[in-house]
Amino acid sequence: MPKGCRHLLRSWLAATSILFGAFSPALAADSAEPSAAALIEALVTRVPPIGGPFNLIDHTGRRRTDVDFHGKLVVIYFGYTHCPDVCPTELQTISLALDALGTAADPVQPLFITVDPERDTPSVLADGYAIDHTSFIYLVGKDGRYIDFLPPGLTPERIIEALRLHLDRQSGP
Repeated sequence: MPKGCRHLLRSWLAATSILFGAFSPALAADSAEPSAAALIEALVTRVPPIGGPFNLIDHTGRRRTDVDFHGKLVVIYFGYTHCPDVCPTELQTISLALDALGTAADPVQPLFITVDPERDTPSVLADGYAIDHTSFIYLVGKDGRYIDFLPPGLTPERIIEALRLHLDRQSGP
């Protein structure tokens, strides 16, 4: 198997097509949708808190929660499986970064969470469609708390730097 496919098959398949559910930024007490500017501000400042507990269904029909991934540095990418350009590019970049880390990537768990659970099923994957979505990569610490985000378009080398930084910070007890 080509080296670049190792993490793609080992890690992404383990969590591919997790259905988007309760995982969402805890941004506002009211029901109004926050603006894009407010979402970016929350990501950068971490105020109010980003993320939180989630309860999703994975590609095998198994219920998965945030607790399943405690003890791992979680790399979350939101997208959809029929995305024609951004998603495949970012997912490949993350996979290349994990491959380049080698065994140092063992405590890293990449998660792909669909923003389109209605269409991300086998019966509708043949549809041609486009959905607007973020291309940020989110990092969640071993304790299940949001720690950082990476902007789109990074090289595998830059993702490696970020992962190593956070792996080093979390290597303590």
